[in-house]
Parts: sequence; C-alpha cells; structure tokens
Amino acid sequence: MEVIAVRVGDGIAEPMFGMLLDKVAEEKRSRILRFRHREDAVRTLSADLLVRAWLMERLGWSNHEIAFTANEYGKPALAGRGGNRAAGLHFNVSHAGEWVAAAFDRSAVGIDVEGVDAVPLDLAGRILTPAELSVFNELPADERKDGLCRFWTRKESYVKAVGKGLSLPLRGFSVLPAETGVASRVGDGGGQAEWFCKTFALDSAYRLSVCAQSRGFPDRADVWEFKRLTDVFSSASVRSRLPASPPGAVT
Repeated sequence: MEVIAVRVGDGIAEPMFGMLLDKVAEEKRSRILRFRHREDAVRTLSADLLVRAWLMERLGWSNHEIAFTANEYGKPALAGRGGNRAAGLHFNVSHAGEWVAAAFDRSAVGIDVEGVDAVPLDLAGRILTPAELSVFNELPADERKDGLCRFWTRKESYVKAVGKGLSLPLRGFSVLPAETGVASRVGDGGGQAEWFCKTFALDSAYRLSVCAQSRGFPDRADVWEFKRLTDVFSSASVRSRLPASPPGAVT
C-alpha cells in the first residue's frame, strides 16, 4: 500500500493551471471549469493529477493510457486499456483545505482527509455508535476535536473503501482503536470481510485516514511537493492534450 499526500496551498497560478488542465479527460476539464470557487477547481484537478502522476511514475504508463470509471455510488476505478493492465490495483482519493491525498493498494481501499476544525463537536452524537461515543466522552476536552476528526475520517474512509457512498449510515459501524495500533471495523450489520483503518497526522491541522482489508499500512504518508506533479506533466513525453474521454469512461 502507498499513501500519498500533496499540499496544494494557495492554488495553481496561470499559465500552469491551464497546462495541467489539459492533462485530464475532457469531461473532468469541463466539470473543473464549472466550479464557482477556484479552490474547489484546484483541489479536484490536483487529485486527478496525483493519481495520474503515481501511475506514470510507479508503473511507467503514458498519460494517454489513463482513464477512469466509477460505480453507482461514485467510487473511482481505472477504465479501458489501463484498467485491464492494472487488474487488481485499487485506488481512492480525497481532498480538503490545503491537502489532496490518494491511496493505492492491491485490494479495495478508501481514504479521507479533513481539517480538525472542520468537524463540529456536536456531530459526535449523530455519527458515533454508543461504544465510540463512550470512548470519545472519556477524552480530555482539549483532545476531543482531534479525536472526533479521527473517528470521522476513519468512518469516511471505510464508506469509500466499500464503495457504498451515503447509503451506509456512519452510526451503522464502529472504528474503535485496536491493540494493533490501527482501528478495526466492527458491527457493520453482518459483513463478513475484516477491515482496518489507520490515521495519519499530515500536520497540526489535518488528519488523513485510510481503510483497507489488510494491515499493510505504511508508517507514514508520503508527502510530495506540488512541484513533483508539475514536473511529471511538464515533461516532453506528456505535453500533448488528452483526447475526449473514451465511451464509458467518467471522472
């Protein structure tokens, strides 16, 4: 498993934004350009580019080979020729505030990043199971924001890993800390698979959680400089604009 995070900071200046926008599929380009807020466009673009850059760096793919599809709940997967080449490769992306992140594994994986201050404490009673709420209430007052953000991102990463979206209520399963140092999922309403989560502190203000069916988590998230993304897509081999999305491919 690999977990990659990139701090996007204040955004992408022109003309770099336009150059990078040409590296994603036409449908994604159109969606990005419809965002009213620049920061939403930057984060969405950066998340797409992060997956592409990882595939190009780690697997030696050309950007032209990469296309995405999604299930009925919106969970992304590789499509077309790239999907055939990457049979058994799973990924997931997330973005919030200054960060975009992606996880890659050989089994289903989910990832969620969130700001500690972005999860209001009054959500606890609505998203935590009784067992989780008991653990949460025992936390010192100055640790509760961080604790709730960890619960939130673990739950969101599990929902994204199983690919069921909002159809899975957050109070329907628990992500209580286990003695192994990761969080085990329990009480999900009868599921047979065993899932595990791990939370990483990206900095003092953001938490990132990953959920998978294995315990093969890295010790830490691999933080890339944003320049690493721009360098990949500035190379001569990927300068040309991507064609329109192939039939059946979505973003």
